[in-house]
This record gives sequence, C-alpha cells and structure tokens, in this order.
Amino acid sequence: LSGISPFLGDNDTETVRNVILGNYTLDCDEFAGVSNEAKDFVSKLLVLEPSGRLTVDEALQHPWLSKKSLENAPLTSACLREFKYRHKWLVGLGFLFLSYNFYSEQVGKTDFSNKKRRLVRRVFVIFHDSSVF
Repeated sequence: LSGISPFLGDNDTETVRNVILGNYTLDCDEFAGVSNEAKDFVSKLLVLEPSGRLTVDEALQHPWLSKKSLENAPLTSACLREFKYRHKWLVGLGFLFLSYNFYSEQVGKTDFSNKKRRLVRRVFVIFHDSSVF
C-alpha cells in the first residue's frame, strides 16, 4: 500500500523474524497516506492463526474493497526504490532456498559445507547478474 513492508526491521534478520512472528506496524510515516480502511483490511489478513483471518467472502465484503471510488495515495520514489530492492532480495533468497533444497535432495543428508558454500555463491552470482529482476 505504501511501497514499504510493514515488517521492516533494522536488518534482514530482524525483518524475517518479524514476518515469522507476525510483528508489523502500519502506524509509521510511510503509511500516513494509507486510509484507515486499507490498514484495517491488511491487519485482518496479517493474522498468524489462519482461523483468525478474514475468509474470502469476508474479505470481499470489507469496506475497503467494496468502495466505489478508491483513493490513490501517491507513492514516493524512495518507497518505490525500497520496494524494488526488497523484492529483488526476496526473489534471490527464494532461488537460494530452492537451489539448496534441490541440491540437498540430490546428495542426501551428508556434510557438504564446501559444496553448499559454492552453491550459495553461484546462486547469488546468478541473482546479481540477472537482468530479469
């Protein structure tokens, strides 16, 4: 809604921890231009316990989605740059985990720390040099 993740921490480890624990905030400067209805909608979806989240039908009936005319808050270029950076980082991390899992299945559960290190380096080189992202 703002171009910035509500889970942001001071570093990547803290951000991942926030996602896992469901710690987020929509009460910061980056979300000042986001409507209260939008914040309410997101907060009702970002519930750790699935039974506590909105159902599909409830989500479709939420006032924010059912508004005839949605207000568009302008995104700052800084927010968009941050979003692009985070997205690129998360896609790369996804490739890393997929590669690691595929490799683990191929070699079995043995100690392969040097091979693992080479694999991680290879994935990051591919990620860094890719023009797709």
